[in-house]
Amino acid sequence: MRLRGVLVVMLSISVVQLTFAQKFIDEIKTWHLPVGMNEVEVRLSSYGHAGQPQNTVVSLRPEQWMPITTVATTFELLELVFSEMPALGYDPAKLLLISFPSEGSEFESGANLVVAGSGEWKHCIGLKYCHSIERFINEYLNTSGGFEKLDLVLKAHHLARGRVFIDDVTCALRPKNAARAADVGDGALSCAGIIFVNVQKRVE
Repeated sequence: MRLRGVLVVMLSISVVQLTFAQKFIDEIKTWHLPVGMNEVEVRLSSYGHAGQPQNTVVSLRPEQWMPITTVATTFELLELVFSEMPALGYDPAKLLLISFPSEGSEFESGANLVVAGSGEWKHCIGLKYCHSIERFINEYLNTSGGFEKLDLVLKAHHLARGRVFIDDVTCALRPKNAARAADVGDGALSCAGIIFVNVQKRVE
């Protein structure tokens, strides 16, 4: 029981730290880059208000996910960010986090399937956020493929992918056979949130 309490406290601290970091980031530059017929917003920010002005985060926000606009193709846009960071006064080696929405991405279907299989989703319907199912999605994200392109981009800059996790997950029931949703009973389960990729220095 005591161990469980410690784990809960540690989890709570992690969530608070993440929320704090997100709240106190300062925008450095935003690009609107074309990918096929789509546009992706790429935003570089720093943790200046959190007392870590040189540590940075990149968020990728497609106008919409399309067959030609996948997570893998948006990772290619990071090359532009890395090339411009020195001129902006930032070291690419200080990049700590990359984020993108799960909804519409190639990870959405798999995430919905694992959540539906867990049965935990039944407690999530109607909640603003459902943190209890994040562990199932996190396990899926860290064991599935899909990050090979990112790994190559990071490796070229002596960086490596760390832990991948999702936050602010919301779930809803859709009509049966809805795109990328997982069938459950007479409907289909659709969960979405923001996926975060920790970035760390590569050990050569």
